[in-house]
Amino acid sequence: MTPAPPADLAPIHTRILDAGTVLHRMHDRHFKGETFNPGKGRPSRFAPLFDSAGVNIPTLYAATSMDAAAYESIFHDVPYNAGIKSVPFDEAKACAYSRIQLRIPLTVATLHEPDLNRWGATRAQLIDTPASDYSDTAKWAVALHAQGPNLNGLQYTSKRCDSDQAFVFFGDRSATAFELLDQRVLGEDDALLSQVRAAGKRAGIVLAM
Repeated sequence: MTPAPPADLAPIHTRILDAGTVLHRMHDRHFKGETFNPGKGRPSRFAPLFDSAGVNIPTLYAATSMDAAAYESIFHDVPYNAGIKSVPFDEAKACAYSRIQLRIPLTVATLHEPDLNRWGATRAQLIDTPASDYSDTAKWAVALHAQGPNLNGLQYTSKRCDSDQAFVFFGDRSATAFELLDQRVLGEDDALLSQVRAAGKRAGIVLAM
């Protein structure tokens, strides 16, 4: 169970992502890779977010590698212990893969075990949670956004690809911070599709026709 965030999170441990940092995204092919989500679609760990006035805080998810981006999106909901681990091919080919680059430095709160432990929480309670807890995990993002006016987003270790880092950025503070380097559609790029298949194979996940 995810606990409620403390009333006082200060001090918040942060790191700065330098201008020029390249991040990776898997997302709906109909949107550009630097586009923030205005609170639409299925709930996720840190979205949708609404401030104390009920105003939506747009979000953008990214990761430090293509593999992590795939595991944070296409492969995210595949049970690790399923007898047959698969994702429908039609779902995968509807996704785009984008590389985005920071135009300016951004400050993110680090949600790693030492940081969470100081707040009386653990990674298991905030990052390794099922979808049924997303309404509670989102409260942490709202609290950090409110108590950290200098924060552009959050950093955490990817749940499904823990060799890499994942991020969620706040659109009200980072809307123009990203430059799109390139965008490729899985259903139109055989080489990219092979890379995604290989990433899934590490966990025994296949793209089912």
